[in-house]
Order: sequence, then C-alpha cells, then structure tokens
Amino acid sequence: MERNTGRGPGSSGAASILIVVLFSLMAASAGCRDDQSPDPAASGGPSCSLVSFTGCKTGAALPAGEGDASESSCVTYRYDGDGNLFFEHIDAGFNCCQDRIYASISIEGMAITVTEAEDPEGGLCDCLCLFDLCFVAKNIEPGLWTIRFSEPYPGEGDEAIEFTVDLLLPTEGEYCVPRKSYPWGR
Repeated sequence: MERNTGRGPGSSGAASILIVVLFSLMAASAGCRDDQSPDPAASGGPSCSLVSFTGCKTGAALPAGEGDASESSCVTYRYDGDGNLFFEHIDAGFNCCQDRIYASISIEGMAITVTEAEDPEGGLCDCLCLFDLCFVAKNIEPGLWTIRFSEPYPGEGDEAIEFTVDLLLPTEGEYCVPRKSYPWGR
C-alpha cells in the first residue's frame, strides 16, 4: 500500500521509509512477522492470528514412501518482551492441494490453543504435504504460557504439540515432536 506524503524523493521522508523497509526486512528474515492487519483486541486484551503460510513444500507432495520428508513437526517462537509472541508451525501436514489454510485460535488464561484446518472447497487431492504457518500473538502478559496445536492429520500414535514456555523476558526457542507417519518420516 502506498501513501502519498507530499514529500519529494530527496526529503527526510524517503530516509524514514528506507529505515522502515529495512526493519521490515529484518523482521521477515527472522521468521513470522506482523502483517499490519487491524488488531482484533484493540481494547488491550490478548489476541492471536494466523499471519501467513507457505505453499506445499518442494518434494513433500509425493505419494507415501517416495521422496524425502521431515521426521518432526516443530514450533519455533520468539517473544520480544513487549507483549508480542511470534511463532511458526514448521512442517504442518495438510492436503497437498490446499491454497486456503485456517486457524481457530483461543486464548484462555495462560494458554494459547491453535486448531488448524483446511478448506475442502479449496480442493482435496489424494496426497498430503508439509506447510509452514506463521502466527503472531499480541498483548501477551509475561509468565508461563502453554501453547498447544490441534492438527488435521495427526498420525496414529503421534504426540500432540503442547509445551510450556516462560515468557518473563525476551526469549526464543523451538519445540519439536517426532513424526513417523506420512507425510512426515517414513
């Protein structure tokens, strides 16, 4: 989205824009970033949303038993100490024809529950593949938080993604669970 500031290209406004662009690129390279969409919790309460997701990752849309696949599903997170928690579900399994992925996210007490879903109207094929999903939670109070995911294609015997993280200070980390079923490990 462009905004006309009335300043010429040599003005200090151009330098400000360059600085904003550089900071945006740095945030993007660190993983998930805020999409600048309106905050549904403008009242100051905690909120969380799905910001973006990748398409089907290369090689993952192959039938079971063919090609390389991840052997785990992970969540990386980064808390900035100012109430913003950025996290990414890496190698989430969905139908390989999906172009619309959704997440229903609830925040109750000190727990964030993400229920991932796909749109059957978006097309279903006879294969699964892996996607990466980026989330941002805002107005998160410092303390011990539980983060849990409900996935559409958990394999039989696969451990659910659920972990507790201490968000007292700026921190980052990763939590992984092994996956043995298709489309993960073989």
